[in-house]
Amino acid sequence: MRLQLALLVMILGVGSAMYWRSQREDPPVGPEATSIAETETASTADSAESTPSDETSEEPPFNTSPEMRVSLTNSARNTYRFSSSLPSEVFLDNNEQSDRILDPTRSEVTVRATNDPSGIQIGTETFSANLVRLRTEATADFWVNDHQYRGEIWFHRLASGRVLAVNHVPLEDYLGSVVDSEMPASFPDESRKAQAIIARTYALFRRQETADEPYFDLYATTLSQQYLGVQYRANDGRRLAGESKLSRRLVRETAGMVCLNAGALFSTYYSAVCGGKTTEGSILFPDAVPLLKSVPCEYCAAAKLYKWERSWTIEKAERYLSREFTRQGHRFGKLSGVKNLSDEPGPASQFLFTDGRSERTLNGQQIRTLFTGLPSPTFKLELTDTELLFHGAGHGHGVGLCQWGARGMAVEGKKAAEILDHYYPGVTVAPRTK
Repeated sequence: MRLQLALLVMILGVGSAMYWRSQREDPPVGPEATSIAETETASTADSAESTPSDETSEEPPFNTSPEMRVSLTNSARNTYRFSSSLPSEVFLDNNEQSDRILDPTRSEVTVRATNDPSGIQIGTETFSANLVRLRTEATADFWVNDHQYRGEIWFHRLASGRVLAVNHVPLEDYLGSVVDSEMPASFPDESRKAQAIIARTYALFRRQETADEPYFDLYATTLSQQYLGVQYRANDGRRLAGESKLSRRLVRETAGMVCLNAGALFSTYYSAVCGGKTTEGSILFPDAVPLLKSVPCEYCAAAKLYKWERSWTIEKAERYLSREFTRQGHRFGKLSGVKNLSDEPGPASQFLFTDGRSERTLNGQQIRTLFTGLPSPTFKLELTDTELLFHGAGHGHGVGLCQWGARGMAVEGKKAAEILDHYYPGVTVAPRTK
């Protein structure tokens, strides 16, 4: 079950950051939004376009914040790039006695497994252990693969000989980056407070679900929630902010607040733009709780992808469809007809395709997987003499909070609690108890 859910999240995402980053050139008037794994505009926003500030390190630390274990890549790697500007203590395996002091690296060094059955190498330093833990007195010092992080960095050597880099970071520090990474700084504070609360809930729910996992709770990518760290280097070499004083203030103002369903944490799915109506959670996610209902949303109409159109030539559409039907064990020739079988578009809506000899059906989510680049699984189809047309709505899976909708509600003066109650009807927003 856990593996099936992980595969679904890989395909669908939890939230929205990719959308914001892809649309960065044309931010909306007012705030923008993304979702746990799918986003729509200038996100990471406006904060990511800003120059990093040293002022965040001068803020008082967050109190009583549980530790999160965040995998910095989607899978283990042969090598990582690493640097630090200050000396750091090195702890090996589960030993609480410091092994040595690692000197600052004046430039990036490579982290890899040694050629021995066990061991990790950082630059020219070799450690006879399957786990190297690095700790520094600085608030944020460690750089891994062009991202700077708060907290500790743990390098795990796996049985495969690859290495997994995990950031051990206090929850509220983690959220200070997630809020800016997942939702544009231009969005109103109340929408970003709602984002902070659902991001905290999702993180704690994952921490609870992965208590028996040996290495990490979350990914730093949209497989979980986008987490850019304190700052990061863009492809052109610029250093961009991954968090801001504003995002950390909003996290502080909502500190400890979570969403509860029948008194328990749950997976607070969200997406960038629902397109006028959110999607019933149980259609896509096996762990969806009952309050992840489909609700109307008239608040996201300002989003660029509120409504959209895409097209594929008939020849290309035939190739995609033939490949899928062949995989299912059926032959499919030239596409001659398409019929929308469902009244309401969405991931579960059914479409009938015919080649004149046979008829095959696919649902909206299956089609979105086949036709790479579709913003959402919510669309109607139209076949012309030359093209297969998609008339769609929204961006992302559409389950739970609509980030653009949250922005619209905040513009109208709604508070974070009202926003959350709209997208998770019947939710309880309360301080976490553990």
